[in-house]
Formats: sequence, C-alpha cells, structure tokens
Amino acid sequence: MANTDTNLISAWIGQNSNCFKDRLFVAAMGGGLVVAAIYWLCIYSGMPQEWRPALIASILVFPVLEELAFRGWLQTRLKTRFAQEYYGFSLANLLTSLLFSGMHLGLHSPAWSLAVLVPSLIFGFFRDRFGGVAPAIVLHVFYNGCFFVLLTFPAPHC
Repeated sequence: MANTDTNLISAWIGQNSNCFKDRLFVAAMGGGLVVAAIYWLCIYSGMPQEWRPALIASILVFPVLEELAFRGWLQTRLKTRFAQEYYGFSLANLLTSLLFSGMHLGLHSPAWSLAVLVPSLIFGFFRDRFGGVAPAIVLHVFYNGCFFVLLTFPAPHC
C-alpha cells in the first residue's frame, strides 16, 4: 500500500482508535443512552413500516458520510493550517463545526442548525483526541439513533 494511502486511512481511523477505553468518550455516549433509556420507558407500540428506510438512512448512512466529509476530510485538512486550540477545542474543529451547522440551514430552521453545533463540536473533539474519524462516526450514529427514537416514538404519557 502506498504511503499516501496509509496516511489517509490513519487520518480517518486514527492512530489510537480505542476510544471505548476513554472516559470522556464513554460519558459522551452515556448521555445519549440515558435519555434514550428514560424515553423507552415511556413509549408505546412500534414505528410504521414506511418510515424505516428514512430512519435507517438518517441513523446509519448520513452520519457516516457526514463524518467522512467533515471530520475525515475537512477537519483533517484544516488541522494542518489551524493548529491553535481554545479550551480543548481545535480551531479546525470550530471552523468545521460552524460549516457543518451552516450546512443544516438548507434543511432546518436557524435554531435547529445552531443546536447541531454542540454535537458537532463533540464529534470534532473526539476526532482530534483520537487522531481519526472512527470515534466521531460512532458518536454521530449513536446520537442520531437516540434522537430519531425520540422523534419516531412520541411518548403520550410521560
């Protein structure tokens, strides 16, 4: 394998991709899990079958593609030009997250796009922390899964 191919794979997967041993990463996943667990206690019967393809795309396909593009490609390149950090967040992460949030304006309200900024910063933080995009993909899939469970199954009696 060529050296440039190895560097690209390392940038996406990471040099230290054992993120599940990191307490902050586990805490970031745990926050979504607690919300989902509480919510599951309040829901009733299942999701309509016609919603399933869109739900699968929103939980699995879009997060992977977004993370490969934003954290795997853009943030990796910006990190070489903007190495400064502020309160533990790289400038590359901040710029990538602002663009990521702005891209959601085409589909969502300004308030929704602004709300996307915080998870985006978290995804970028773990991309920087582990030197690759795999932890960001795991978190993004997990967060979207929890979020869409909340949207898909409204709780009438909580």
